[in-house]
Amino acid sequence: MAVIGAYEKVIDKLFQREFENTEPGVEMRRLEEKVEQEKDYLKKSLLSLDAPPTTLDGTALAGEFSYGNQESVLRVDVGEKKRTLFFIRGKLWKYIDTYPLGAKSKWGTSFKTAIAKLEERTGIPGRLRAADEAVQLHFEEADWSDGKTHMRALNWGKNLAIVHAEVATEARLIELRPFKEKKVEGLDPAVKSILR
Repeated sequence: MAVIGAYEKVIDKLFQREFENTEPGVEMRRLEEKVEQEKDYLKKSLLSLDAPPTTLDGTALAGEFSYGNQESVLRVDVGEKKRTLFFIRGKLWKYIDTYPLGAKSKWGTSFKTAIAKLEERTGIPGRLRAADEAVQLHFEEADWSDGKTHMRALNWGKNLAIVHAEVATEARLIELRPFKEKKVEGLDPAVKSILR
């Protein structure tokens, strides 16, 4: 996958200064092993969303993907930013950057402050929307679109999530996600048998 190759280059770049300041020998081999471990961790963090459950269920990311539709997710942490990349049929179509909010954050201490900074950067006001489970809007958000990319800022409490999604793929999600999970209502058969 090309994205993994690109992030392997990012890892090489992060360790470049250490390599330049390390003498050949035992320490150099340890550093090489550390870099290889980082790259292995990156490859292993690619999660195929063939069937539930996964470690993403019950997280803030739960409404951002589906099961059984050739989707996968890759998590990458670089500095204070945590990035989650979403693939559908092997193609990257969306990523979410998560930042902590606070006194030292470049986005400020609150969601309101972050929105003001995003509006300043984009030059246009975002469309503010309150959380509404009836329309699958799980968090308060503001969004912008330039026709190619749909950017959403999500209020995750102490964190700000900034979503970048390809508009063309978003418009085709119903077609790209033919498999729908069946919502099972009522008691599990095992629980019913105990209650008898």
